[in-house]
Amino acid sequence: MERLRYATAPYPMGQILVCVSEEGIRTLLLGPEREPLVQELADQVAPAKLSEDGEGLAAVLATIDRYWHDPHAQIVLPLDPVGTTFQHQVWKELERIPSGATISYGELARRLGQPRAARAVAKACGANPILLLIPCHRVVGSDGSLTGFRAGIEIKKWLLQKESSILS
Repeated sequence: MERLRYATAPYPMGQILVCVSEEGIRTLLLGPEREPLVQELADQVAPAKLSEDGEGLAAVLATIDRYWHDPHAQIVLPLDPVGTTFQHQVWKELERIPSGATISYGELARRLGQPRAARAVAKACGANPILLLIPCHRVVGSDGSLTGFRAGIEIKKWLLQKESSILS
């Protein structure tokens, strides 16, 4: 049975949860309260064995914490998301979207060479287990509207405003 470690910490909009495997970050969740995040993690990674390790993951959380002070900081941490081949293709493309920029689901599909796959791209974005570091919050509707985000539209809006305010 796979063993995963996790830790939570406050961030300006609530709580952040990071979960790591031996290879890297498996999950990064954001939300207003700790307990629902822990439950979401347990559901997401079952049947893996989870253990809380705040002390062991303090450096990872401190590295991620740099984002709140500088959304354009280069945060380099090993990632280990679990997903399909297509999801991994989408997630890799998400990592190429610079801080402060947004693109539409349709544009992301075109970048992948699959211009008719906007809905599949949106679904892959919704399955992204590593929020913030795989920046699915930078993908918007074709009309620029803020559409679905696992942590909620208010957090998506806050992240985008934080990133764009640094550019101003």
